[in-house]
Amino acid sequence: QSKTLNLLVLPLLPAIGNCMQQYLLGERPESNLRYVFLSLRTPHPQLKGHTAIYKIIEKVFAQLGIRDSKRKGSHLLRHHAASKQLLSLVPLGTISNMLGHKDMDSTTIYATVEYEKLRPCCLEPYYKEATL
Repeated sequence: QSKTLNLLVLPLLPAIGNCMQQYLLGERPESNLRYVFLSLRTPHPQLKGHTAIYKIIEKVFAQLGIRDSKRKGSHLLRHHAASKQLLSLVPLGTISNMLGHKDMDSTTIYATVEYEKLRPCCLEPYYKEATL
């Protein structure tokens, strides 16, 4: 995790492994470089830094018509993944570890957001007049 400098090791899901295999065997540009992901521009240099990933995500979002004024790029993906896990009742500590947060308080923002999404579902309070 570049922000916290903590080593973050996550399991590789089979579906992701299959996609990587497809990329490596059939879609990756030919190159002697040992990096997994390369630029599509010749001479196919390695992708460098988080800005390269951000630009790819931004381009894909634009192609799909995904626009979110508050969150952009990888932040939107992280937020979506955390929210989905929270809705699946994954413990907040597990989500915090997955996001690479040092402090679990940084993860509680996702819980707050889910409460806000539930607000429109709330019923109006029912008051019964008391009789004396």
